[in-house]
Amino acid sequence: MIPLDPARLEMAAPGDRYADYCLWDYEPVGPTAGRLRQSSLLWHSLACAGADPQLFAICDALRDGLGPGRSVWGAKRRDGVTTWEFYFYDYARLERAVSIERVLAILAPFALCGLGYAGTRPYFMFSLDLDDALAREGATVVIGYHQGRDRAQALREELPGSHHTLQLSLQDEASHATAAPAFRAAAQRGAGCAGCAR
Repeated sequence: MIPLDPARLEMAAPGDRYADYCLWDYEPVGPTAGRLRQSSLLWHSLACAGADPQLFAICDALRDGLGPGRSVWGAKRRDGVTTWEFYFYDYARLERAVSIERVLAILAPFALCGLGYAGTRPYFMFSLDLDDALAREGATVVIGYHQGRDRAQALREELPGSHHTLQLSLQDEASHATAAPAFRAAAQRGAGCAGCAR
């Protein structure tokens, strides 16, 4: 664990956005004055895990590039390794402001990804994992999908270079336990950049 910079403890302020895990807005059930923002928990989790300083910089870049309250995250720990999955939602689909291309452009100074997606498909969500390996070494592309194998493979064929697809069940938690080794085996690297075709 590394000490958390006190400046990372962010207090709620008037005008803050409150949204659930699918980025649907909601009104807080009580007063928020004097309470910590959700981002403080992210910074604390990075500090508790002893995350590479580059991960803090990547998270800062995502927020600076997209604006506050534009992503959802979850921390996962398996076999002594902590990863942070970031989910990006934009229900405007083809008119979206939060796109794969935009997020990868933000991440490019930290982890150049070979994904060259043209943005012609009407998706509303994608996610990616951040971890120390990504912060140090960069990313390879694996397209994860629940349903829509044909769409995932079509997307893979649109991309330059050699990429992979992997089916992930949203109903079967046991499949999630095998996902990380499968991603590593497919990509031959411990970090991936994953899209979701449904």
